[in-house]
Amino acid sequence: MSATTPISNAEYEVMRILWAQGETTSKFATDVLQDKKQWKTATVKTLLHRLVEKGYITKTKEKNHYRYQPAITEEEARHERMADLLHDTCATKADQVIIDAIESATLDHHMLERIQQALATKTVSDTVHCQCEPGQCDCHPALDMA
Repeated sequence: MSATTPISNAEYEVMRILWAQGETTSKFATDVLQDKKQWKTATVKTLLHRLVEKGYITKTKEKNHYRYQPAITEEEARHERMADLLHDTCATKADQVIIDAIESATLDHHMLERIQQALATKTVSDTVHCQCEPGQCDCHPALDMA
């Protein structure tokens, strides 16, 4: 699934509950996020509403409340976030984005092995060309700002 509006960091917190639980109510999500983020019920309901509007979750009516289900998997959302990050970065600096992610993550030996396996099987290009507009990165000569 590819929605037109990305998931915000706050919405991602709600999505994590949906992925972990399979479905949730606003009360359960509020209980979890009130402890973690000190968010009120209205905040969580607003985030759930936005996620429904964006198409990332669905809702079904049950008696006097709604149940919310994810319409996108965690893997799909993670892939979209990474694709957005790489799209917004100069293609010649993709390696640095990946290095930054590795350096900032806490990894165990199994995770490191999986990264090494991914690198070993990755098909690479001879060269990567900048796709930026002039002035967006240092690959292009400086523009005259006058």
